[in-house]
Amino acid sequence: MGRIPAHSRRSRDLIGAEASLLSLLAASFLASTLIPISSEAALFAVLKLHAELAWPAIQLGRGGPVVGCRALCALLGGGAASTLVS
Repeated sequence: MGRIPAHSRRSRDLIGAEASLLSLLAASFLASTLIPISSEAALFAVLKLHAELAWPAIQLGRGGPVVGCRALCALLGGGAASTLVS
């Protein structure tokens, strides 16, 4: 009754905790730039595979878009970044 199915163990071993968090950061960074993807799907996948990483995953899911927005503003000339700060 308490056994983990074999396919669940394989998927957990396939992607480690660090790789999951890194892919979440990449997805949230890209979602905040010009690429229209959903970082919520990546967050859901990380939480499904590694429930113990809930708070780091949520922090990275929120931090990625901030960094992506700042990078995009810097890439486009910085004018928008200075208007956001002031």
